[in-house]
Amino acid sequence: MKILLIICIILVSANIYLIFDNSAQRSRSVALEQENQALTVYIESLQDKIQQLEVSGESSIDISKDQKIRDLLDSYLQNRSQHQVGLEASITTEELRVDLEDYQQQQRFIPDIRPIVGEFAVSQKFSERHKGVDLASPLGTEVVATAAGVVKSAYEDRYFGNVIIIDHLNHYMTFYAHLAKFFHQEGFFVEKGQTIGLVGSSGFSQSPHLHYEIIHRGENIDPETATSY
Repeated sequence: MKILLIICIILVSANIYLIFDNSAQRSRSVALEQENQALTVYIESLQDKIQQLEVSGESSIDISKDQKIRDLLDSYLQNRSQHQVGLEASITTEELRVDLEDYQQQQRFIPDIRPIVGEFAVSQKFSERHKGVDLASPLGTEVVATAAGVVKSAYEDRYFGNVIIIDHLNHYMTFYAHLAKFFHQEGFFVEKGQTIGLVGSSGFSQSPHLHYEIIHRGENIDPETATSY
C-alpha cells in the first residue's frame, strides 16, 4: 500500500513538473516570436533608410549643428576685428570654443531627448504610483539612449520584461522596460541617441510600448518635464 502511495505521489509530482515546464516553454516561445518580429521590423526600417539614401543620391554628410555654430562664431569674430582695427576683442574664438564644448559635454550626459525614434503616443503619464511614462509605439520601433552613459544593468524581469538601465555618470539614470530586445550588456558605453533596443511587449504588458523613467539623485522625475515631446 505504501509503495503504491509513493508511486502515486511521484506520478503527480511528475505531472505538475511537466505542466510548469510546458508553461515556461510556451512563455519562452512567445518571447522569441516577439523578438523575431521586432528584429524583422527593425531590419526593414534600416533597408528603407538605405533605399531612401540611394534614391536621393545623398553621399555627403550634412554639416553638424556644432560645426555651424563654430563657423558662425568664427565669422562673427572676423567681422568684428575688421570693424574694430586696433581694438582687442573681449573674447577669443578659442575661448568661445571652450565654452561651447563645455556646454556640449554637459548636455551630452543629460537625458533630454525622446527615447523612441518615430511616432508614439503617451499611453500613461507620470504619477506618484507610476514613476515613469508609457510610450505606445509599434513593435520593433527603435529605442535610443536619451543621454550618453554606461549600461548599469541589462536583464529580464518578470514584471518589466527586458530592461536596460543606463548610468549617465552625473547623478542621472534612465530606465527602459518592456523591450522586445536589448542590444547591449552591462558595462557598455552608449552615446546620446544610440539605439539600445526595440519596442516590445515583454513582461507584464498588454501591447507594445516603452516604459521610460528618469531618476535624478535617487528620485524619479517626470520625463515629460525633461523632454519636449
